[in-house]
Amino acid sequence: MKKATVWVENWELECCGNAFKIGDTVSWDVSEAVTNTFPKVYTRDTDYFYNAHANMDDVVYKMDGVVLKIEAIYTLYELVERTNIPTALRFESFDGKVYGQRLPPIDEYIFTGYVVHVEYANDLVAV
Repeated sequence: MKKATVWVENWELECCGNAFKIGDTVSWDVSEAVTNTFPKVYTRDTDYFYNAHANMDDVVYKMDGVVLKIEAIYTLYELVERTNIPTALRFESFDGKVYGQRLPPIDEYIFTGYVVHVEYANDLVAV
């Protein structure tokens, strides 16, 4: 069995995702978390990102696995030339059911999504 971490942005779940919790089997389209397509602050702790809205240039893989752990991610933003830049993350264990709900902020940190730890058996295949 292989393990991976998957960044799941909250807006993706609000739009098109299915609810899940620890122990559930998921079948997700994912792309590698590379810094040229994804903000660097998110890629240092994740292997893939949930990608239900792939761009033409994205390589998308099918991941079928079991959810082992869920962490709610809160982001601290810095305003730079009228643009909010993510500068720091805060990880909080999450034991509930994930279904696209917005979690309340913690201090100045804004809820932005989840890092989901997944165990999967098969090699990822491009779709």
